[in-house]
Parts: sequence; C-alpha cells; structure tokens
Amino acid sequence: MPFISRYTASQGVLRCLLVMAASLLHGAAALAEGQGHVAGFGSLAFSHDDGRDIALLRDTSQPVSEGRDSSLRSDSILGLQAGYRFSPVFEVASQVVLRHRVDYKPKSVIELAYAAWHPSERLDVRVGRVGLDVFMLSDYRSVGYAQPWVRPPREFYGWIPLHSIDGADAAWKFEAGGMRWTAKAQVGRSSVRVPLDDEEDFVFRADRLRDFTLHAERGAWQFKLGHLAFRMGSEPAFGPLRAGLNGIAVGPFGLISDEAASLAGDVELKGTDVRYTSLGAAYDDGRWQIQGELARVSADSKVLPTGTAAYVSAAYRIGAFTPYAVVARFRPERDGRKRINDWSGLGAAGVELQTQAVAAFNNYRIDQRTLSLGMRWDFASRAALKMQWDRSIMRARGYGLWQVNNLVSGEQKRKVDVLTLSLDFVF
Repeated sequence: MPFISRYTASQGVLRCLLVMAASLLHGAAALAEGQGHVAGFGSLAFSHDDGRDIALLRDTSQPVSEGRDSSLRSDSILGLQAGYRFSPVFEVASQVVLRHRVDYKPKSVIELAYAAWHPSERLDVRVGRVGLDVFMLSDYRSVGYAQPWVRPPREFYGWIPLHSIDGADAAWKFEAGGMRWTAKAQVGRSSVRVPLDDEEDFVFRADRLRDFTLHAERGAWQFKLGHLAFRMGSEPAFGPLRAGLNGIAVGPFGLISDEAASLAGDVELKGTDVRYTSLGAAYDDGRWQIQGELARVSADSKVLPTGTAAYVSAAYRIGAFTPYAVVARFRPERDGRKRINDWSGLGAAGVELQTQAVAAFNNYRIDQRTLSLGMRWDFASRAALKMQWDRSIMRARGYGLWQVNNLVSGEQKRKVDVLTLSLDFVF
C-alpha cells in the first residue's frame, strides 16, 4: 500500500530525479551506447480460480471486482530499467513498472529513480527513489523470470505492496567469519494508492520510514535479517465513519453506544506505528533451490494486518524443467470483528453504519494458508513457462488477500483453488 503526497522544499531533489528518470527511459536507445544500459523484464500470466464470489489479489494494492473468476491482469507485469554511469563512482538509474494498479500516473509507475555514489568497493550511497530492501526478494520481487514460482508467496509478500521509498540508503560491504556481508540502512517515506472497495480508494502513506538489513553469503547459502518501521501518515475514508460512530456513542443507546464507542476508538489509522521484522535463508547449489522466510508484523492500529507470516519453498532442476512446492501461512494476531448488538432499532442508516465499521476491521485481516505446486520450463535462454496450482484455505473473516464480501462470503472458512499459466521473460 504506497503513496505520493505533498513535497517539502528538501524533496525538490526527488522531483528532479523523477524527471531525469523519464528522460532516461525516453532516451533508451541512446543509453544503450557507451556507459549506458537498458534492460527489461515481463510476465504474461493468466489465472483462474474456482470461487464464484471471490477474486484473487496478488497484493492489496490491486483493484479487482468481486466474483471475477479469471484474469490476465493480476500477475502480468512489464518493466524497463535504464541507467548511465558518468564515472567509476557516480551513476543514475531508473525503473518503470507497469502492473495492475489503481492509477498509472508517472509517480506511480516509476519505481526507481536515483543517483548512486560508489566512493569505494565497500560503500554504496543512493539518493532518490530506491527499492525497499527488507525481503529476500527485494531486488527482483517483480521479476518473475528470477523466481521459480508464478508469484511470490502472497501470505508473505501480498499484505504490503510498498516497492520503493523516496529517500536515501547506504550499504557497507565487508567480510567476516568466512562470509560476505552487506549491511544496509534506508530512510525516507513511501506511498501507494490502495482500493478501499469497488468504487473508492485511498493513499496509503508510510512516513518516517526506517529500514535496516543485514545480508550474508557463503557458497550456496544466503541469509537475510531485516527490520522495517514506519508511521501511517494517511487515513482511508474513515472520517465520516468515525463521526457517525461517535454520534451514536454519546447517545442514550446503552450497549449499542458502548459498541459504537469501541468501534470508533479502534478504527483509527493515521499516526499508527507499524513494525516489521523478518529473517530469511536460501540455498541454491545449481540443482536444489530451497528458500524460506519468517516475519512478524505488528501495528498499533487494529485495522492493519498484524501477525506472523512465513513460507518454505523447495525446487529441483532437472534439465530445462524445475518442479517446485511452496507452503505459506499468515497467522493473524487479532480476532476478526463481529456484530455484537442488533442495531436495527436505529433504522437502516444505523445498520449500515455498523456494517461498514465491522467491514473496515475485516477487509485487511489475513488468516490464510496455501499449498502451491508448480512446474517451470526454461524453453529459451531468456524466457520460461510456468504452471502453478494453489490451494488456499481461509478462516472466517481472514480474506485480506482476496476481493470478497466480508460480511457474507467472508464469514465462513473455505478453500479456493487457483490455476495459473505464465510466460516470464527478460530482455
């Protein structure tokens, strides 16, 4: 869930970098000469699920219609990267990514636009729009060709669609204990436009964003520890909802007033602190590719998804074919919200207000596990075909990774099967 809000004077540099990124991409042919480089990646994917009243979300930033069974949009992506090295110590780079999202304005599709300084082989400093680095897949989260699966496990990657930050980072490389280490620190802010329902969306803004990662490599092994923290700087359309609940809370309605007061206090989002800590490991010896990540998500708000996320993946290369399996889980920290009292005595408007308040808590709550089985076929040097079957089991009021009516279809535990065929390529 990312953004772009008003810029302060100090952010004028970011504007310049975004303009520079657009210029670089428009002049891709020229950059291909000399010290410039141009590259691209993409995925063309078709998915079908057997849930007639439910629709798959690759991540929570995607606008989809409830009940959509098939789609070419959820996992199809096209990206273009361009860069230019002015000297051994200074370069600029940018990346544009087209994916299914709420809007396609330049500030949304430009995911990277930074200037980099390399004063030594050990130190790298970047300023501008840089990639958010907290996951094992941070550098190629959108590049399907670089992954064995059709999509990153949604239980781990789908809840937070922040791909980049506007700010700066610094990475220090060193060797110790027979391992190659990279310590990176990032500061800045981020935002993305996220759908609230079929007709309305809001800007999810992460302010005061701080991120620290420690990455280690040795032979076929990789390890990564990350910690991310930010403060919510935006509010969905909860203002009118809170005002209505507060009006009932101060009224003479007994238990209904008590329930309204509780709902109004818990639906607050702006100013909420969010914390995310993850640990990942990967092994790749040329045949076996084993990877897993474990993360803990916590937040002061009861609206945001909180809990424990994890997955384990195993793949085995047999010539041009790679069969794989993934098990993923998101276990929520808080219970789903239910209606407590009958508000029908307040009329249709009162019932609708209670419905909206309960839905606000459950729309982003995730309580889900998935088993995925798939096959990758590298039929060309820069392209691969993949087929993947997912069986997801959601508990009641835990449908945050699906577009669904949480007060009807989302009230029951159920399973959904998804079949996806994708073509991934780089160029």
